[in-house]
Amino acid sequence: MLRDLDPHSTIYISKRCQGYERTLLGNFEGIGIQFNLLRDSIIVVEPISGGHQKRLDCWGDRIIKINGEKVTV
Repeated sequence: MLRDLDPHSTIYISKRCQGYERTLLGNFEGIGIQFNLLRDSIIVVEPISGGHQKRLDCWGDRIIKINGEKVTV
């Protein structure tokens, strides 16, 4: 069976997976946007409805600082 797996598949031993499962089942928090990295910038793809983002017309905005710290190159 293992020989038939594609080269991108991975087998995990159940004891080792418990840590991964806890990580994946946790809560995720953020500012309520979906974003992409484009060259040196964080670009807003779209706000997530019901998220923390208050401004819903932020599509395409470029995030250049977070808490006063520059995040672009």
